[in-house]
Amino acid sequence: MLDNASDGDISPDGTKIVFSRPTSTYGEDLFESAIDGSGVTQLTTTGATQNKRHEQPVWSPSGTRIAYYSIGWSNSTEIFDMAAKTETVWLASSWGFPSWQPINPSAPKPPTRLDDRDTYYPMSPYRIMDTRSGQGAPKGAVGNGGTVSLQVTGAGGVPTDASTVVLNVTVTEPTGPGFVTVYPTGVARPTASSLNYAKGWTGANSVTVKVGANGKVDLYNAGGPAHLIADVFGYYTQGHCCSVYSGGQYHPLAQPVRLTDTRDWGIGRVPAGNYINSVASWDSSIDPHVRAFAVNVTATDPTGGGYLTAWNGYTGGLPNTSTLNYTANATVPNFAVVPTTPCNNCGSASGLPSIGVYTSTNAHIIVDIVGFYDDGTLPGGLRFTPIVPTRIVDTRSADGWPSRLGPGATASIKPPALIATVDTWALATNVTAVQPTSATYLTVWPSGAARPGTSNLNPTAGSVVPNAVQTMIGADDKFNIFNAGGYCDVVVDVVGTFYQYPPSASASAAASSQLAPAPVTPAQPPMQFKRP
Repeated sequence: MLDNASDGDISPDGTKIVFSRPTSTYGEDLFESAIDGSGVTQLTTTGATQNKRHEQPVWSPSGTRIAYYSIGWSNSTEIFDMAAKTETVWLASSWGFPSWQPINPSAPKPPTRLDDRDTYYPMSPYRIMDTRSGQGAPKGAVGNGGTVSLQVTGAGGVPTDASTVVLNVTVTEPTGPGFVTVYPTGVARPTASSLNYAKGWTGANSVTVKVGANGKVDLYNAGGPAHLIADVFGYYTQGHCCSVYSGGQYHPLAQPVRLTDTRDWGIGRVPAGNYINSVASWDSSIDPHVRAFAVNVTATDPTGGGYLTAWNGYTGGLPNTSTLNYTANATVPNFAVVPTTPCNNCGSASGLPSIGVYTSTNAHIIVDIVGFYDDGTLPGGLRFTPIVPTRIVDTRSADGWPSRLGPGATASIKPPALIATVDTWALATNVTAVQPTSATYLTVWPSGAARPGTSNLNPTAGSVVPNAVQTMIGADDKFNIFNAGGYCDVVVDVVGTFYQYPPSASASAAASSQLAPAPVTPAQPPMQFKRP
């Protein structure tokens, strides 16, 4: 068995395997082994030294050379010579996986392999860890400095070839304040946080995390002993060899759009034990291919403590999971990628892509959409590259932005070039508001676009509040963060990037425009509350 290996190819004589394996935070290099996995030898080194991903290696018919695709500052097709042990750029600024073709033009060519690498597979939310019961981890609170290694591949339907998982991580019953960092097993713990908590608090945050060694991710707790819960919502794939293509590509909106705000319905809070449908429409060429919404779901003005659950809205299929937790009178958002289904019994919106949002306590519900995932058939979609969580902004130390944000202030953030390359269209991040001097909200959106009338975080005075944010970057490779009131420190950790496949234009030239061929329209179903 070859741990953390991908893109394997067997030599023409059937005795060896060449494969890719991570060698640094950003880099992947090529390795060779015997057919039984023994005698592993590293071939290339520039993946680690030059922060490049060497992928899809293929042997030459003679077995003397290996062609591979290299993703870095610029993409190229390269060749490794087995005798000389050299790496050579054969075709610079190229796109696509290489193959060796026979010289005789009449000779048969190998069939084109379907490719779903880096695409997304949404799942019905499924609980894979709960330290209260010992599910997926030892039973008992995770102490200060403790780490839980969670098996994610093979759990809840996540396959062994998943490159990344999308989790909803919940902290409950903490005895003191602290934070949780989720990161790939087998790498050094990064300077990043996935979820912050206060004493006695129950709350959740969406976490997109690269799968580590042996199909695991680590959850590190820094602070008061606390119970940890993890629900899986979906995964990105390394590529299903020879399978029918069905993974989804991401289509971000130029800026977030508010789909639902029950405060505007004029019929009161959503009653406890009920749900609402949130519906969106693009046009008849897109709607049938929408498989999931990327949304920011917010509970506001609840009459007591409780939770929201976002799912596809299928009646009778409400999962035993939560998307966010709230206390009385609080405003709590959380990002989620939620599978869709055609809206049922929704008046003029019937048949359109929709999700359901359930509340356990009387509360108002807000849904802002930032993008959607397709069924892999629409043009212009984005694919995902995971990285180890990397901090790019911490205003407390003037890292990435010189000072905390004042009332009405906007920070324009440019990620490092090693993260936002020429092929980057959007970022997957975790944004944390740190101890604002008054209640406020933060809005994140791409540079070059007007600030939308939505929010990503709603912290109270003195709190530390995180939320996952997927945002496009503008033509200048920047994104904006707006602070509505008071003074607030901001922290931003990047967990991955989105690139277009196949490329049709420079990302920097078009990133401020919407990739979807038609704008989204909030579709208004009847303003009614439903029982699941």
